Amino acid sequence: EQLRAKFMSHDDDGSGTVDVSELGQILKDMGVNLSFEILEIVLTDIDRDGTGDIDLLEFIQLMVQCGGVEPDELEVARKTFEKYDKDHSGNID
Repeated sequence: EQLRAKFMSHDDDGSGTVDVSELGQILKDMGVNLSFEILEIVLTDIDRDGTGDIDLLEFIQLMVQCGGVEPDELEVARKTFEKYDKDHSGNID
């Protein structure tokens, strides 16, 4: 729930996704300062659908890979995301 709230609070345009600068701000707020170049690499690596932005599930996946979330929490997040992704677009509108 904390990750979702942090993600949504930095989704400045309300798109259900965050871009590289928004991702940088989320991570900075979590105490992780990365250069823009490194953020672009991280975003490209985690952006599985190739949109250039990451959605909540991709963000949570990043947190799992970094050790910030337990796998069971990822499954709960996935089911919650799917509940709100009414048109199955990969975004919460």
